[in-house]
Amino acid sequence: MELAVMVQEGLSGFSILIAFVVDKKYTEA
Repeated sequence: MELAVMVQEGLSGFSILIAFVVDKKYTEA
């Protein structure tokens, strides 16, 4: 697996995680 692909996969997964956390935070508030 190429490093660029790994980084891209990691970033997309990370952004999904961030979106989930932010969504949860604003939903509870």
